[in-house]
Amino acid sequence: WAIYVQNKSKATVTINGVSKTTGSAGGCNFNNMTGGTVNVEVTKTGYVSKSESISIDNEHTSFTIVLTKE
Repeated sequence: WAIYVQNKSKATVTINGVSKTTGSAGGCNFNNMTGGTVNVEVTKTGYVSKSESISIDNEHTSFTIVLTKE
């Protein structure tokens, strides 16, 4: 499933101890995730970090997170 950080490339997305960096369109993919609730942490220099719990299942395979400037 995919996480999108709205219009933010090079943000760091961490789920269950696995960190990935968003690409030029603000997205990154996490493979082999099981369903349930996970905590997503997103950080980017110059922006307020965000931590959010999301529920993943077969119907909810992508999520968008919005960061605000510091």
